Amino acid sequence: MSLEHKNIIVNNIRTHYATSGSGEPLVLLHGWFGSWKDWRKLLSCLSKYYQVIVLDFPGFNNSEKLSVSSIENYVEFLEEFFSKMDLSSFYLAGCSMGGILSFEYATRFPQKIKKLILIGTPVYFKEWLKVGQKFLGPLIKNKTFTKRIIASKLLLSILGIHPKNMQIIRQNILSADLIVASDILKDLVNHDLRKHTKQLNIPTMIFVGRGDILASAKDMVGLMNLIPKSKLTVINVKTHFQLFDHPKNLLKKFFEFLDHRQ
Repeated sequence: MSLEHKNIIVNNIRTHYATSGSGEPLVLLHGWFGSWKDWRKLLSCLSKYYQVIVLDFPGFNNSEKLSVSSIENYVEFLEEFFSKMDLSSFYLAGCSMGGILSFEYATRFPQKIKKLILIGTPVYFKEWLKVGQKFLGPLIKNKTFTKRIIASKLLLSILGIHPKNMQIIRQNILSADLIVASDILKDLVNHDLRKHTKQLNIPTMIFVGRGDILASAKDMVGLMNLIPKSKLTVINVKTHFQLFDHPKNLLKKFFEFLDHRQ
């Protein structure tokens, strides 16, 4: 697989992205404290059949930050990015935070999206998570605290993160702007996708982890029932952080939904 890395100026900020393959465009959006690397296990196979585009959101990995980090500003950033990339009709997939932003983008610019894929995308955040954000948000901005957190083996065990994936996760966290991460988290936990489902009439595939407490199967079933052209696939994983641990199963469903025959 040949992955071509580039930078582009979007809304006056340097934005890093990468492309691979040819064919119909497929854009993949990463989650909170993530980067384009989150999709590394899927890129090789997807790029055989599609022009795959991955990017780093503002303030994450190799992209500069926006002046104000919010869901609204990120959606506007995406529209400018897609316009500069001359993308007028494409498939869009997002994981976690990337799923929320994909959903919001699709409700505002439905004419551009052929099909939408949401992976481990929280429909809304429970009250205990909102309380946790108020406590954790300010601490995230402290680099010393954040470094200690990601070095904690106990935390890795609780989150279900496989040791072989930890190097990428550490790189993502340490390369992120911590103020941006804290600010966008505050916006995310107060967001509710259910308020915007009437605006979505695009074929949508929803992936949910069986043991995911951030994007629970029950909540995803509720979301599916609110989106007319949607399907639900349950992935047999224990936590939110294991969604890409079984790429073959994920890819099979990807291709089935995109109507591609391998």
